[in-house]
Amino acid sequence: MPYETGTSGNPTGRPKGSANKATAARETIAAALSGANAEKLAAQLDGLTGKDYNRCLREAS
Repeated sequence: MPYETGTSGNPTGRPKGSANKATAARETIAAALSGANAEKLAAQLDGLTGKDYNRCLREAS
């Protein structure tokens, strides 16, 4: 059962302007770094996996 032209499996998608996980994590990490809160930073990094973790580290540097 293929999709009709112009439609997808999730027509509503993610709301416009909402941040993805990596962006939200990067902002939290930046806030933690500015406040020198190492425990909060470590907890945020521990919560990320795979691509989100790698992307966050790459963009934070």
